[in-house]
Amino acid sequence: MFFLPFEASLRRRCVEVVEELAGLAGAPVLQWAEVPINPGALPPTSGALRTLPVVRQALFRRPKDLGEDGWFACRYLLRLALDRVLSEVAGDEFAITSLSNRTVVYKGLAELSKIGQLYPDLEDPQVASRYVLFHSRYCTNTTTAWRRAQPFWSVAHNGEISTIGGNVAWMNAIGGDLIRNLVEKHPSLSRIASQVSSIICSGGSDTANLDDMVIALIAGGMSHAQALLALLPGASSGLHENDPLRGFYKAASVYLGACDGPAAIVGCDGDHAVAHLDRNGLRPLWFVTTKDYAMATSELTGHIDLGSVETQRVMGQARQLPSRLPQARSCLTMRWPMRSLATHSLRLKVG
Repeated sequence: MFFLPFEASLRRRCVEVVEELAGLAGAPVLQWAEVPINPGALPPTSGALRTLPVVRQALFRRPKDLGEDGWFACRYLLRLALDRVLSEVAGDEFAITSLSNRTVVYKGLAELSKIGQLYPDLEDPQVASRYVLFHSRYCTNTTTAWRRAQPFWSVAHNGEISTIGGNVAWMNAIGGDLIRNLVEKHPSLSRIASQVSSIICSGGSDTANLDDMVIALIAGGMSHAQALLALLPGASSGLHENDPLRGFYKAASVYLGACDGPAAIVGCDGDHAVAHLDRNGLRPLWFVTTKDYAMATSELTGHIDLGSVETQRVMGQARQLPSRLPQARSCLTMRWPMRSLATHSLRLKVG
């Protein structure tokens, strides 16, 4: 999913660059499709009408010699290369919203209740998913641009990462080794890897930087939950002496500086959905389960009608919360059985 410039000549140049770099990655673009947008979902006086991008989807051919891990690495390197090149060509006028065979991301400068009207795809009965992540908030500490909206590549986040400068420096220190390891494992990706200069995309917010770091660790072999725990470890004082997380946190600390919030985080990778807090636990994050096996996590309660609620708890360490509240650990991982996903639009079916 791509947000392209409204100006025609610049948009054509962006499309050309996408196709050129996709060819270097061995994953040529097979088809482009316009994503239907209904501007009538926006108020007539809304400033969003002036910044409405051209939204297109691209279908890439998967290289025959790459398995699932290699295909992930291919898309990962292509995304980094596209961000580097097109940030120079189009600046904030271009944004890669998602580049996945498991998830798809829709963004809009609109009321949350209007997102389905803005994107008619989302109201079509053929569009189904096992879970959905959403974030609704004004951009308060960055200049407004689509590339600095909530990333959703792997996480969405409320709060801030107060240590982000040091965290990015730690990650950049090992970024070159990560790229070299990917090329050693998948030699066919050497040409697209040569177009990558950093594993942290330029001009991003603290959330975007965190998202980049999570994806980098996943590309390096960690699971989604492991990557989050490595970057946002829990307080070791809350662990039992023989808790295996102690060893994991110690090993991760050799290469990574812990990200400190306050931060409440949700995320997904197409297989797992996760919810997590930083070790300070200063952001509220509730989770709710129902008798119909639905689960939701949020900073607020009661804003979604889930039917008959069976469990409602706040995540975090017990010592930080009133004793009358039931407790949950600071990280939840939800997993559904692997199967072919129904995450698609009416034009491009992604399996």
